[in-house]
Amino acid sequence: MTIPALDWAEQIAVQIQAMPTATHVSEAELQAALAAHIDGMARAAVTDDPGVVREVPLSDGHSRIDLMVYPAITGGPFIGVEVKVKGAPADVFRQLARYAECEEVHGLVLVTTSARHLRMPRTFDNGKPLVVATLLEGGL
Repeated sequence: MTIPALDWAEQIAVQIQAMPTATHVSEAELQAALAAHIDGMARAAVTDDPGVVREVPLSDGHSRIDLMVYPAITGGPFIGVEVKVKGAPADVFRQLARYAECEEVHGLVLVTTSARHLRMPRTFDNGKPLVVATLLEGGL
């Protein structure tokens, strides 16, 4: 039985929020720390899937998501992870909605250090889930 994308997105968000509190100098450093942390979830998986890949181009031809979590970890759905430390909530949601339109993205996790991003809708028009993982203490 395949676990739905929402369940995996929620599990990934919980793992992100359980990360040790650290200060990252840049968004790129935070992305690297997240990739390593999430990839650690797949150490027991015996697979050819990459686990977590940074800066993945999407099928719309112009979008690039910060992290893509592959079935090596999720057992089925592809979960995109986007890191945002600033930006107007409407702009961030519009960007995420564009990612959600891509066939290869089954669900999204927004990792944010901004309280302004906490009130995002939890699904997109196409039904794909969005889960917000907050790093309000530590992070950047």
